[in-house]
Amino acid sequence: DFLFVSGLVAGDFRRGLAQEASVDPNAPFFSCPVERQVRHVLRQAEALCVAGETSLDRLVAAQAFFVDLRDYYSFARVWNDTLGDAQPAVTAVRVPEPALCPGARLLLDLVAYAP
Repeated sequence: DFLFVSGLVAGDFRRGLAQEASVDPNAPFFSCPVERQVRHVLRQAEALCVAGETSLDRLVAAQAFFVDLRDYYSFARVWNDTLGDAQPAVTAVRVPEPALCPGARLLLDLVAYAP
């Protein structure tokens, strides 16, 4: 009765960060890299939840792996805006690399209830 969505990053190993998750190099001070990446990853997670016949409001657990834990505040802003009151507990861990995507600042593992 659970959908496990693991290893979500804002891009992939071959192409790097997705364009919509990247900061415009000509205007680097007009957006936050972590916020852009979290939005992108949550859109991926939402699509996977829909395909698994559940939704983001049924998340029951989350693990967030950060290159720098100072990014948690930016993560939490988007997380809170997206999920509102339907938030699971989040375990935040610092790792040397989020794996599989150069430039990624976080990786998410999520568990959703899917009855």
